[in-house]
Amino acid sequence: MAFAQNQRIYDRVLFNAQNKALALILSIDRAAIESARRQSLMEEIQALGAKFEAQTKIAPHYVGIPFVRSIIAGKVASELRQLLILSGIATAIILFAFFRSFISVLFPMIIIGIVVIWSVGFVVIFGFKITILTGLLPPILVVIGIPNCVYLLNKYHQEYLLHQNQARALGRIIRKIGIVAFMTNATTAIGFAVFILMENQNLREFGIISSLSIMVTYLASIILLPIFYSLVPPPTPRHLAHLERRPLNWMLDFLDFLVFKRRRLTYAIVLVITIVFLIGFWQLRPLSYMVDNLPEDSAPKQDMRFFEKHFTGIMPLEIVVDTKRRKGVMQQNTLKQIDQFEASLAEVAPIAPPLSLLSLIKASRQAFYGQNAEFYGLPNNREAPFLLRYMENSQDTSQKAYLATFADSLGQSMRISLKVADIGSYRLDSLIEQVVKPRIRQSFKDPRFEVKVTGTTLIFCGVMTTWCKA
Repeated sequence: MAFAQNQRIYDRVLFNAQNKALALILSIDRAAIESARRQSLMEEIQALGAKFEAQTKIAPHYVGIPFVRSIIAGKVASELRQLLILSGIATAIILFAFFRSFISVLFPMIIIGIVVIWSVGFVVIFGFKITILTGLLPPILVVIGIPNCVYLLNKYHQEYLLHQNQARALGRIIRKIGIVAFMTNATTAIGFAVFILMENQNLREFGIISSLSIMVTYLASIILLPIFYSLVPPPTPRHLAHLERRPLNWMLDFLDFLVFKRRRLTYAIVLVITIVFLIGFWQLRPLSYMVDNLPEDSAPKQDMRFFEKHFTGIMPLEIVVDTKRRKGVMQQNTLKQIDQFEASLAEVAPIAPPLSLLSLIKASRQAFYGQNAEFYGLPNNREAPFLLRYMENSQDTSQKAYLATFADSLGQSMRISLKVADIGSYRLDSLIEQVVKPRIRQSFKDPRFEVKVTGTTLIFCGVMTTWCKA
C-alpha cells in the first residue's frame, strides 16, 4: 500500500492520500452489460461487497455508469409495473362508481388488456427494445382507451333510453361516436407521431409504437365493445341511473353558465393563468443529472457523492488527439502540448486528474529515479529519447496493454481520459463548450492536429439537448 501511495499516477484516481479512500476499478465485458444478466451481475458484486463489509467493518461504495444504469433500470421496471396496476385499479374504481355495473368495468378493462398486449407485440415486430419511454405506453393506453369506452357506453345508454332497442342502440353508437372518436384518436396519434422526426432513436421508436397503439386502441374499442354488449342482456334502469345524476348535471349546468353568461370573466381568468404559466415556461432550463431518477437519500446517490468528494467524479470524458503522423504522440513537442493542456485542466474543480499516455511516461520517469515522487513529470530532452525508446521496445505485456489503451498501434493518435462530477447537464454543457474546448484550442496549436471531445458525458449532454428540443 505504501508503494502504491508513492505512485503519483494513482493520486485521486485509485486512492486519495489525504483521507485514505481507495478505489477498486472493475472492467466488465460489454456483452454482459448489454444482456439481461446485467442486473444479476451487479447484485453478485454487491453481495461480495457485503461479505467484505462483514469481515472488515468497512462499507464499500458502488458507482459507475453500468451500475447506475442497472439500478435505475431495475427501479423503473418495478415502478412501471406498479403504475400499470395502480392505473388499472383506479380506472376500474372510477368506472364502477360512475356506471354502477360490473360489466361496464369488465369489458373496457378486457379491451385495454388486449391493446397493451398488442403494443408490446409491436415493439417485438419492429425489432425494438423496451425502454423507459415504451414502458410508459401501457399506462398511457389506459388513459387513452378508457375515454373511448366511456364515450361509447354513455351514448349506448342514451340511445337505449330513447327507444329500448339494444341492436339499434349499438348500431347508432358506431355511426355517431365512431367518427368523433376517430378524430380525437387520430389527432392524439399524430401528436405522438411527431416524435418520429426527432434525432434520438428512443424518441423515434416511442413515436412509432405509440401512434400505432393509439389507433389500434380506437379500432379495438369501436369493434369489440359493441360485440361484447350484444352478448349480454340490455341495460337495466340501475345501469341507466348515471344519466340523471344531479351532481353531474349540476356541474354541467355550471359550466354552461360560465361559457354563456360569464364569458368576459372566463376569458380574463384564462388569460391571467396563461401569462403566469408562460413566465414559468420561459424560466425552464434543460437541467438533468445522471441519477435524477433516484431519491436524494438513496444509496447509489450517496455513493456518487462519496466519490465526487474523494475522487472528484465518475462521468467519463475522453479527449482524442490525432497527430496525423506516425509516432506523432511520442514527439517531445506533442508531449509538451499535452502536458500544458492537462495542467490547465487541473484548475477546473469538477474535473479529476487525467490519465493518458503522458501519465505513463511521467510514471516511467519516476520509476527510473528509484520511485522518487519528486521526479514524476515530463522528461527533459536528455531523458526523453531513452525513456520513450524503452517504453516502445518493452517486453512487459502489462505495460504494452496499458499503452494500447491510450495510444493506437501506429503511435499516431492517443486519448486523454478524464472523470467529471455530475454537476447537471446545463453546467456540463457549459463546462465542455466554455472551459474544455477553449483550453484545447489554446494548448494544441499545431494546425495538423485534430482534437475531438467524446465520452459518455458528451453523449449525456447531447441526449438532454435532443430531449429539450423534443
